[in-house]
Amino acid sequence: MPLFQAHPGVREVAVAETDPERREAESARHGVTRVFASFEEACASDVDAIALFTQRWTHGPMAVAALEAGKHVYSSVPMAFAEE
Repeated sequence: MPLFQAHPGVREVAVAETDPERREAESARHGVTRVFASFEEACASDVDAIALFTQRWTHGPMAVAALEAGKHVYSSVPMAFAEE
């Protein structure tokens, strides 16, 4: 999260986490004031982009959902292992 916060093109960073304790801990740890109780809530919001830091097998469906919601997407894992 610090890299996103330090980027000159980023105005705001938010946390989306379903677990309330984890959401509170991560937002406090990084000084983030905007939080979402779910990925879906973040997709429905006015954020421009979503960064995915979840289990590898969730990245594909979540990236597609975020793109369909009109968001830019950063995925922390490769989307493919081979070029076709």
